Order: sequence, then C-alpha cells, then structure tokens
Amino acid sequence: MHKRNRTTEEKIEEVFYKIGITTKTIRQRYNGYTIGGYVYEIIKTVSDTIHKCFLMEQNIIKSNKSIRYKPNEKFEGWTECFINEPVI
Repeated sequence: MHKRNRTTEEKIEEVFYKIGITTKTIRQRYNGYTIGGYVYEIIKTVSDTIHKCFLMEQNIIKSNKSIRYKPNEKFEGWTECFINEPVI
C-alpha cells in the first residue's frame, strides 16, 4: 500500500503489505480504492472456505513475525501488515 496525501495526491514514502480475509469483495470491504487513506493494489487473492482462509491467515501472521509492520495510521486490519511480502 502507498500512503497518499489526500489533498495533493503526493506520495508519502510508506509502503507495506497487508493480508486479510473477507466474505465480500475487497472493494466492498474497504468501500472503494483506499483503506484508511492508503491506496492499495491487489497482489493475490485466494478463494476457499472462511475457516481455511482464517487458518491460512493465522499461519502467515505467525510465521512472518519478523517482518510485521505497524502503519502510521490505523485502519481496520492494520495488525495484519508486513514490511516485506510475507511468505505464504
């Protein structure tokens, strides 16, 4: 995700990866093309049962603790962010 200044659309250097699960489309979940003011790009999606997706998400979080990232601005799902692309 890239953080953009909301008034000038000027890039601010904050880039990170976010994982998450949803039963909606990503655009429905985050109401458009931004998440908490961060502009996002979809890198990969996986479709499976909600239970399997939850287990996969927890495994990714657990096995990638060393690259966890805390964004400058909190948003729904901010605890599922990484400084580098997480190993799946």
